[in-house]
Amino acid sequence: MAVSRINRIFAKQTYFEEQLLFSSAATPPSRGCNISVIMASINKVILLGYVGKEPEVRYVDHGVCVAQVRLATSERAYKLQDGTEVPERTEWHNIIFWRRLAETVEKYVHTGDMIYVEGKIQSRSYEDKQGITRYITEVWADDLKLFSSKKETTND
Repeated sequence: MAVSRINRIFAKQTYFEEQLLFSSAATPPSRGCNISVIMASINKVILLGYVGKEPEVRYVDHGVCVAQVRLATSERAYKLQDGTEVPERTEWHNIIFWRRLAETVEKYVHTGDMIYVEGKIQSRSYEDKQGITRYITEVWADDLKLFSSKKETTND
């Protein structure tokens, strides 16, 4: 069930990307169009993964809700043609939600849930307690889809 839902989301996504790239004013690449002329800069991230720990939720100025989620995405292990085994690789992402999305995360997102996130990459730096400058990359979420929860998996 979740796979067909994911396929629909990606089909819709592909359609909108094609519309962005090949608007009615542009000629498609098959007619010799230079894509770099019609393509704008895009900062977009799409992640589908599992929540690693309970969301950290806080309220800042004027009661604005902010939630931070650690999301794990994995690439399956595979074997190369020469027989070399490549192990599974898990990547961890810091996801930041604001306002209504953060309130949704606070109510419904828990450790182990599968979620779909769309957003943009933001980098920032800060000084730690020892005065060392640290850099962090985060995904600022624009959209959230809940695919599974602990309740669904425990009732099956």
